[in-house]
Amino acid sequence: GYCHQAGFLFGNGITGLLEEADERTDEVGRVRLREQFKRLTLPTEMGERFQVMGFSRDVDLSAAFAMGDLTWRL
Repeated sequence: GYCHQAGFLFGNGITGLLEEADERTDEVGRVRLREQFKRLTLPTEMGERFQVMGFSRDVDLSAAFAMGDLTWRL
């Protein structure tokens, strides 16, 4: 698989991790987590500037790249 970092993170459940972390931190921690989340996923930040490529043997990576596989661009 091949996709942008944001698609890979969303496909692997980053929103669920963010929600879990929100429940366990104070307000300052929540703001920091949201800023880090934005930096990792926004197209103007790292979300589309960084790409992920996965190679596997006998492992199904289709779920990890379900949010926008760009293999056709290679």
